Amino acid sequence: SVIDIVTGYANVLASCPGRSGGEYPPMQWVLENISPSGFCAVLSGRVADGLRIGQLLGIHKSTQPGAAVVRRMLHDTEGRLHVGVEILSHGIFEVALRAEGCDLMPAIRLHADFEDGTAKLLMQLDGFSMQHSFKADIDGKNYLLIPQQLLEKGADYELAAFRIIEQEPVD
Repeated sequence: SVIDIVTGYANVLASCPGRSGGEYPPMQWVLENISPSGFCAVLSGRVADGLRIGQLLGIHKSTQPGAAVVRRMLHDTEGRLHVGVEILSHGIFEVALRAEGCDLMPAIRLHADFEDGTAKLLMQLDGFSMQHSFKADIDGKNYLLIPQQLLEKGADYELAAFRIIEQEPVD
């Protein structure tokens, strides 16, 4: 199975539905050991240049892009790199976050549905704060996003959990 991969927060954001694409074309990886929660790929040296543990990936296996993170890397005796990847979401969606007195901040919503009143978002580095709630228009409804927890911090992204409360429409 072959999959298209982009690396880094900016390129994952650019690969959300409705966006025009990233800074550079995707790489193609041949997958091994595929499961619903992740996969392994064996890469040659040039394809693996700059790849690191904890790196955010955009994955394009079907029409809906997803997000994943590199969790393991191992070089074999033939110089190939074995990369273990955890899938964060099989579907990603751009959302514009609004905070009082601040510019709109783009973020990436994982999953189409909200699990137990919680939304998980990929954000730009240092975009998350326990002191700042956000407002967002998601699927035509207004929501208040109250910070719950910073789940992970990568080189160029943060994964955060928010409690999400639907708000009355503003006229």
